[in-house]
Amino acid sequence: MKKHPLISIGMPIYNGEKFLDSAINCILSQTFQDLEFIISDNGSTDRTRQICEKYAANDDRIRYLRYDHNRGAAWNFNNTFKSAVGHYFKWAAADDTFSPTYLENCLRASQSDPGAVLAFSRGAGIDDQGVPIKNLELDGYLDLTSNDPRMRYRALMKMFQCSGKRVSGWKGTYIFGLIQSDALRKTRLIGNYIGADTTLLVELILLGKFYEAPDCQLFMRRHEQSFSWPQAKTECKQEFYDPATKNHLSLQSWTRHKKTSSSILQSPLSFHHKFDLLGSVAKEVFWSRKELWGEFMSEMKRRRTLKETSSPRVD
Repeated sequence: MKKHPLISIGMPIYNGEKFLDSAINCILSQTFQDLEFIISDNGSTDRTRQICEKYAANDDRIRYLRYDHNRGAAWNFNNTFKSAVGHYFKWAAADDTFSPTYLENCLRASQSDPGAVLAFSRGAGIDDQGVPIKNLELDGYLDLTSNDPRMRYRALMKMFQCSGKRVSGWKGTYIFGLIQSDALRKTRLIGNYIGADTTLLVELILLGKFYEAPDCQLFMRRHEQSFSWPQAKTECKQEFYDPATKNHLSLQSWTRHKKTSSSILQSPLSFHHKFDLLGSVAKEVFWSRKELWGEFMSEMKRRRTLKETSSPRVD
């Protein structure tokens, strides 16, 4: 009987030919080699298929899964995990890279404490040429290793309540970290809405600790086609998660509070701890009530504009 690999890596992709060679090579050149590499192709129409099939033909650790149409990133991310068999799991973006010792160092950090559910390294931004972006090496990480899940939750939320590019980067270093597969199976995985990565991280932090591996080892590429590009429109971001919901109502902050509350209620925490954390969510909603109202009004305006532009003109 064939032994299961210790680590599974899942790469969801859709029309990612531009940076694909670099992304695949950084995985195949890892110092830790006991892995399987799952590529889930969401109906790409560029050279993604040819590139993936070339690598799969030369390395039996690669499983290339090809689908006939684009079901969205949420489905594709989840599909890579559902196809995995490793004790640990890592998502890998088709435009990012990480150092050759990334898996080795994250595995060591994760195995240092039985209560760890995720290990990560600091990240830095690079441009489409692979050149580091000035002032985009991330720091300011808070300790997420407390034995008290409420302390871990509040530290995570404190980071996410900051403003600017760092929030997206912090979430990226966690989401693309090395995750305990058993813990990930207890979550709802990636939802088909903007901000679903935050919900997943909340569910994971309530299950266990996040450990930081040494050094900056994850390099996240920023380019005009990337989901994290600041100028990306709301409907484009929603289409990224699920094309079928492109023009659906998108209330990111409202959804985040709702999903966070449901994650707390569904967690294995005691009633007392759940009540305590729900109180924290209620306070956050109260203090951000103006922002929530502004988001609602902006979304209503966007919806009216979409309706007007899509309605047939009568002369």
